[in-house]
Amino acid sequence: MRPRPLLWALLALALAGCRSTELYVYNLREVHQPDGTARRVGNVQGTLGYTAGQLLSIGRFGKPGFIEGEDRAIEDPLGVGLENLTALLDDPNDEHARSRGVQMITWLGPVCSYTLSRQRCAEAIGELGPHYGVRGPVPSPEPAAGVEEVQLALEEMVRASGGDLELAALGTSSLTVEEAAEAVRALPLDRDGGRRALEVCDILLRRVGYGTDALGPVRELSADLARRCLEQTLAAMVEDRADRVRGAAIASWIELSEGRDPAPYEAGLSENTIEPVLACLRGLARYGAPLPEATLADARASAETAWMERVVALLAQFIEGPLQVAACRAMERLSGMEPNLHPEHWIAWWEDLQAGAALPTGE
Repeated sequence: MRPRPLLWALLALALAGCRSTELYVYNLREVHQPDGTARRVGNVQGTLGYTAGQLLSIGRFGKPGFIEGEDRAIEDPLGVGLENLTALLDDPNDEHARSRGVQMITWLGPVCSYTLSRQRCAEAIGELGPHYGVRGPVPSPEPAAGVEEVQLALEEMVRASGGDLELAALGTSSLTVEEAAEAVRALPLDRDGGRRALEVCDILLRRVGYGTDALGPVRELSADLARRCLEQTLAAMVEDRADRVRGAAIASWIELSEGRDPAPYEAGLSENTIEPVLACLRGLARYGAPLPEATLADARASAETAWMERVVALLAQFIEGPLQVAACRAMERLSGMEPNLHPEHWIAWWEDLQAGAALPTGE
């Protein structure tokens, strides 16, 4: 007996639904309150429920659907949230998934009640940031555009796009798509405003198509909004209450600057807490002293010596475990000497250097 076409469709959608961006976003909203705290009652969907919803939605504009049902107890909302967040951020090369990921990071990164989810958001900024030209944190503007001002600008952009959001009731616009997008770009948007604007851009682009020439200005605006959202979110996360989250945020900052900005190192080493310091030591071990690429040799040698002094000071505090290993690796990179994971070796080497008996930078 040959399988029915509907069965083949169900199997195909089940496979595609396993990585559904919208399913992950939906579930994240089901397990979180707007303020980032956990919801313990909701309608979390699995792949099968989402797939069935898609099938039922065929013929209704082809929109992704979900099986409607009563809210029920969510046994582990924090775990469900982390699982869906991780899945959402799994494919940074997909433009739509990347945009949705930025939206969720901007929302949950600074406020989620689960430390591990905030840490994953901080890590993801370093992964997604290069796609948008993010180099480091930027504080939210003060004062920021108000909710109504943002909404009016977004509605104007929707009208200018030609009503592809089934919002014909909004009427037409006297602006071109480019003019309307530029008006949104000019607003001083904070994280919430930027996230809302990015979501509207994403909906427009999905409905019309990411490669559509007519919405080129919207696509450019979307990338600019994503950059601003990530920069402002990183600025909030380097001040997170948890050491491991601040450490992840500082590590992302170092990665985004390719190790050339001294600011994240100063922020991390000034704390004297394990995770931020570890992020700095690993950054020094990977990139060397934080200096502009065109730094002259004499200036580079002087900076490396100054950073080695700080690392040796840490080794002298009898640090252990990952901190000790990272500090020794940092000394290897900064000095240009042979690898050695014994703190006493580097302390003695530094003392000899200060006495003029050792040569810096591997000379």
